Amino acid sequence: TLKGIIAMEKNGKERLWEELAKLDIVAARKIPINNSRRVIRALEVIEQTGRLFSEQHDESNEEFEPLLIGLNTQRSTLYERINKRVDIMIQTGLIEEAKYLYDLGGATLPAGKGIGYKEFYPYFDGEISKDEAIELVKRNSRRYAKRQLTWFRNKMNVVWFDLVNNPEDIKKIYKLIDDWI
Repeated sequence: TLKGIIAMEKNGKERLWEELAKLDIVAARKIPINNSRRVIRALEVIEQTGRLFSEQHDESNEEFEPLLIGLNTQRSTLYERINKRVDIMIQTGLIEEAKYLYDLGGATLPAGKGIGYKEFYPYFDGEISKDEAIELVKRNSRRYAKRQLTWFRNKMNVVWFDLVNNPEDIKKIYKLIDDWI
């Protein structure tokens, strides 16, 4: 998260790892100091759940058949909703947040490489207009959504629903979950 990244930038990777070691030595022994993302994630889990990261139950070896429910809609509707969502994000401070990350080092930070931030760096450098940067955010968000849908269709056995056009399908989803449980 941004809070963890800022702490790392301010205090360094070693200080962040030492904090984890104080709170959860077992997790710290398993996570290398240089794996900042994982250190930050472990600290977040401890902060948000009150439980040690090392005490999380590892279900990766348990055999079960997962139920994967996917939500999708017509591509034109999906893209329209993505564009509206970006507009709302702009209205609620996305540009200011991107500028804050940019000032911290922008693309050199893991979070600074994400869609919604990186598109504004050329704008901050005076290379493109604000409108062009916003259009890049929308375009890249739409492309990312398309890649996600393609990945899920090709890699997973997903039961798909379109709640935008068929909101009554929520009952089918609940039934599917009940039957699965």
